[in-house]
Amino acid sequence: MDEAGPPVAPAIILRPPGHVTLQRAILLLVATVAVVGLLPAGVLMDRGLSMALEDAVRQDLGHAPAVVEERWMALAGARMMHAKELSSLPGLAGAMAAGEWEQAEAMVRSAPSYPLESPVLVDSGGTTRLGGDPGPLLLAATRRGEMPVSVVAGDGGLRVVALAPIVAVGSPDGPTGPWLGAAGVEISLDDAEAIALAGLTRSDVVILGPDGGVVASSLPVERAELLARQAPPPLAPPSTITLGDSRLMGISGMMAAGTATLFFVRDLDVALGPVPMLRRMAVLAGATALLLSLLVGALFAGQLARPVEQLAEAAEGMARGDFGRPLSASPLTEVNRLHSSFFSMRQTLEARLRELNRVNSELKSRQARLGLLQAELVQKDRLASGGRLLASLAHEIRNPVANVRNCLEVLRRRVSGDPEASEFADMAIDELLRMHELAEQMLDLHRPRDGDRGACEPLTVARRVALLAGSGEPREVPVGHDGLWEQPGPRPSDASMAFLVRTEGDPEVKVAIAEQSLAQVLVNLVNNARDAMGGSGVVDIRVERVLDLVVVEVMDGGPGIPTEDLPRIFDPFFTTKSEVRGVGLGLFTAEGIVRSHGGRISATNRPEGGGALFRIELPVPGETE
Repeated sequence: MDEAGPPVAPAIILRPPGHVTLQRAILLLVATVAVVGLLPAGVLMDRGLSMALEDAVRQDLGHAPAVVEERWMALAGARMMHAKELSSLPGLAGAMAAGEWEQAEAMVRSAPSYPLESPVLVDSGGTTRLGGDPGPLLLAATRRGEMPVSVVAGDGGLRVVALAPIVAVGSPDGPTGPWLGAAGVEISLDDAEAIALAGLTRSDVVILGPDGGVVASSLPVERAELLARQAPPPLAPPSTITLGDSRLMGISGMMAAGTATLFFVRDLDVALGPVPMLRRMAVLAGATALLLSLLVGALFAGQLARPVEQLAEAAEGMARGDFGRPLSASPLTEVNRLHSSFFSMRQTLEARLRELNRVNSELKSRQARLGLLQAELVQKDRLASGGRLLASLAHEIRNPVANVRNCLEVLRRRVSGDPEASEFADMAIDELLRMHELAEQMLDLHRPRDGDRGACEPLTVARRVALLAGSGEPREVPVGHDGLWEQPGPRPSDASMAFLVRTEGDPEVKVAIAEQSLAQVLVNLVNNARDAMGGSGVVDIRVERVLDLVVVEVMDGGPGIPTEDLPRIFDPFFTTKSEVRGVGLGLFTAEGIVRSHGGRISATNRPEGGGALFRIELPVPGETE
């Protein structure tokens, strides 16, 4: 019968001051979740949008130098063609050769022109007749027959100049006559050009001269000069520039082989202009979501709190002994489950207490078994240490004993004429033989058994041991030349036996141990049983398969083993026999054989009383030992 649990005192519910109701807690939770969910999302969205816009500005600025470079290449080709058209005007070469400069100038001025372009004319002496001075480098190129296009710095600023040579007789492949001068066009790099580049690159443009000064700009002059001081080096990635309260991003690019530098600037405050409006919209959307969440949370909290309050009142009434308070149904499944669990709580608690007492009892029993297992481990360690000591002593004793025996054999032959001396010599030799046999028995347990591995049918071995025991000679195990048991003569009937060994079990079961080794173990156990029963009685050997082990039990009908002797039953030289028939190594040897084959042997008294029970556990063939 299970033990009853201790009486349970009624619980006293203490409410801390300033406690919050369930409805308020739900509303607070809803508001907290809404704020915690919306605030980080808004911050992340704002930061992500700002970073995205800045990345867009950075990418646009990164493409600006390449866009201007492409435009420059296209315009340079067009201006080169314009210069070639002027240098190839009919009659221009003749006028230049005749020194008729006014006629040549008039021809160049009257030639068709393009917007923003001005004509350039240089005579054979390098004197500029029309336009600005192109410089010695461009004139030298025309003398070589080239048609250069470059940016030239002068007093009036930067100009894009395109020249073509004027020769007496020329061809597309180059001049074949003397150089008479050069004609071409020029365009000033002024604010108009900067504004055109700004529209092309969607950014403000500042054109810097070779000395770093501002030549032209799409910005006011003061602001352009301040920005020019912070211009990054050409080919550097876009960088952020702070100018007063403004944040800008700029990048520099080269123009016409380093003659001019173009500085592209974007105002980040303008690029991020939509962000404040989006922030206001996000705040408005967040506030609307919070209000809606609070409204829904209030409705839900009212539906949840009402039945919970009734359940709390019913629990307080139960504490006062009032079990009749009604509980209304709730639309929530969980609250209804709580209602049902409330009534079965006391019965469940009582059952749990009984179960706890039972578990405590089992825990004590398991703790006791754990103590026995620990004692068994200590016993096995003591046996192993004793075995190693016995093996060492036996090895050291065997050789001196053999030497002494040889000496006694010599002495016996020399005193063969003296009967008394011969008798003492024989007695000494017999005692030495006993010592030698004892040493061999001790060494047998610790000799390598690799060759003794194998498998056998334990029930067959047990039947042959029973046959030997019934013949009255179970002290030794006779083995034939082929390793099989030999037992001459018919088996006597059970009725004629004073000592009987009975066997039972499955004959198909096999164990991972050699037949001879298992026989030696069983013979030792049967010999002990015979001695314990005074030479008469019944010994039962039972074989069965338990999971991945084979269990062999040997039970006798003797007086059993004293409880205080059970922990030492497998110790070497321990014996309970009243007369000296051995030295106490039989069970020690049997335990060593079983252990060396991956098994274990234990000794107890039969539960029903009246005898000892030896249990041998061995692995089946093929299982890990």
